[in-house]
Amino acid sequence: MLSQCRHIPGCWNSVSEHCQVLRREPGWDISGGKIYDASGKKIWETKGKRNGHQEEHHDLFAALRRGERPNEAEYAKSTMTAILGRLASYSGQMIQWDKAINSDVALADFDSLHSLQDELPVKPLADGSYAIPMPGSKTQFI
Repeated sequence: MLSQCRHIPGCWNSVSEHCQVLRREPGWDISGGKIYDASGKKIWETKGKRNGHQEEHHDLFAALRRGERPNEAEYAKSTMTAILGRLASYSGQMIQWDKAINSDVALADFDSLHSLQDELPVKPLADGSYAIPMPGSKTQFI
């Protein structure tokens, strides 16, 4: 599974999810709602503007209407995997799962926010952009 979310100036920027089990297997463009065979030929695509994210919502609401209570707590591991990757990428450090899961690292003091009028915890630079993480000595994990 590859989840791409890049927001660095001068780089290829994409917000998308793709899955390919093995090179011999078909691949899935989840956000684009497409399935490819092992040679890369598209063999299925959603109709219209619907995509994988929209389909996920259709499935959830259909389950709720049937009276089911979906429990997808196990998927939190994939979210933590993304967070772990972000911590490692931004810091340039090797970070172990247990160290990350037990970390108190916060991007900002969000607990201090009580209304939309509160001062923002992360402020833009003078030119309106935001600081870019710099692995190594500048962006630390701990």
